[in-house]
Amino acid sequence: MPWVDWTLLGVLAGGFAYGVATIAIRERSLPFIIRQREESMDFTLHDEGKEKVKEDLTFTDARHEFNRILMELMESREARLEKLRLQEEKEAAEEQAIIAKRKQKIIESIKDAAEKEALQQKKEAEVYAARKEKERLELENFKKQMEAKRKEEEERLRLLEVEENSARIADEEVRQENMLAMEAQRNFEVQSQPETESEGFEADENTQKELEQRLEREGAKGGEVQISLMWNDRNDLDLHILCPSGERIHGGNRLSKCGGELDVDMNVRAESKRPVENVVWGEGAPP
Repeated sequence: MPWVDWTLLGVLAGGFAYGVATIAIRERSLPFIIRQREESMDFTLHDEGKEKVKEDLTFTDARHEFNRILMELMESREARLEKLRLQEEKEAAEEQAIIAKRKQKIIESIKDAAEKEALQQKKEAEVYAARKEKERLELENFKKQMEAKRKEEEERLRLLEVEENSARIADEEVRQENMLAMEAQRNFEVQSQPETESEGFEADENTQKELEQRLEREGAKGGEVQISLMWNDRNDLDLHILCPSGERIHGGNRLSKCGGELDVDMNVRAESKRPVENVVWGEGAPP
């Protein structure tokens, strides 16, 4: 119960006790006793009526005063309650305003943080995109440079190969000329000598086996007539066959009109220490 209600209850109880005490004291006071005795000796109705009216008026005034005080207290209580209610409403409104303001600040802070985060993410995305674009351009430039170098290297190798081929062809032409001269000399010597039987001999088993292994290694062909050359260093020896028609089979003329073929030609670039060369007629070899 609020303190105002306790106060009002105390005032009401005090006023009630005061009224009761006043009536009791009045009835027991000495003037009242004397008046009662006089009234008992004087039986006139008129005086008795006056006293009674006077007493009634006095009690009525007290009751009216009590009611007035009670009304003032009630009005004061209502005013205080209204004041307290208004104060509480004001405080509640102020508190709600403070809470709303805090909420608004929190919302604004969250919004600002979200905007900052979005801006940061946008900046990071832009930086990442710029870095990726830079890497892409660098990669494209690197590919272009490598492609240009590759083409330059291919062109250099092509020119080198052309030069090597030209030099090899020139060397081959010189060698062929030398071989023709040597062959002409040899033919002259042969024609100058009397005819004799040529004698052949069988190679030993190990040499024959080594020759067969090298021919098999290079995928050499076999046929009705097969002529092979084997040596044991990186020098570029050449197998030349002079056909009965006068045509020569060699590295520059690997297939003859009479069916002979140079199918294995090695050490043009000194690639092996166990080289072999092979010329073969499959069928229908000339006498």
